Amino acid sequence: MIETIKEKIQEADFVLVGVGQEMAWKEAGVFSGEEEWLNDYKMAADVNEVPQSDPILSAYEKLAQLLKGKIYFVVTMNADDLIYRSSLNREQIVAPCGSIHRLQCEEHVFDGSNEIERIRKALEEGTAPEKIQKPHCPICQKEAMMNTVKTPGYLEEGYLPDWERYRKWLSCTLNKKLCILELGVGFQYPSVIRWPFEKTAFLNQKASLVRVNSKFFQISEELKGKAISIAENPVDLLNEQENGKVEEKDDRNH
Repeated sequence: MIETIKEKIQEADFVLVGVGQEMAWKEAGVFSGEEEWLNDYKMAADVNEVPQSDPILSAYEKLAQLLKGKIYFVVTMNADDLIYRSSLNREQIVAPCGSIHRLQCEEHVFDGSNEIERIRKALEEGTAPEKIQKPHCPICQKEAMMNTVKTPGYLEEGYLPDWERYRKWLSCTLNKKLCILELGVGFQYPSVIRWPFEKTAFLNQKASLVRVNSKFFQISEELKGKAISIAENPVDLLNEQENGKVEEKDDRNH
């Protein structure tokens, strides 16, 4: 199945990639109750130490290899920032759901590296969780939280420059050979990737869509003749792991 993806990418002038939850890096929370907020900061620190052998990071590297020499853009649903640890060009990535390395208060968005490091160090030194101070905004001193879509009052300023760059890039793909590659995108916030990608594939007569998902691989009737679905976890597929039979479907099955 990876050969099918390679072929579609090589044939294309542009490649649009959507990365979803099946490629998200997860870490079991160790804190609960009033200290549950610490889990996100521990994860933000741990992501920086993920080894290159990690399956998800390895999958990103395989994706980078597939895209080498191509004009591409990547839209990711994941806020874990692991994608930025890969050799993919960060100028060609947008993460509209936020970043666990960026913080916000009610009004301001700012880099969270210092606060994440402070909390990491406190945990490493054995400081009691209840004694660790929550982050505060350096501008207004109000309490700060992760700048991710799950935060109430999520501020979008953090990703908007990247989004504007993506919109300009996408406008250049009209009537060009465009390969749209969806990797593990489900129905959480479908208006970010799944629905817009389908619309782009429908409107661009020279576009093709490859949808890789272990559960939600179905293709709509409107994309008949333009889409292929691969029923597998994209991490396994990119790493070329044989975890059983891979089922590939095209629009003729719908």
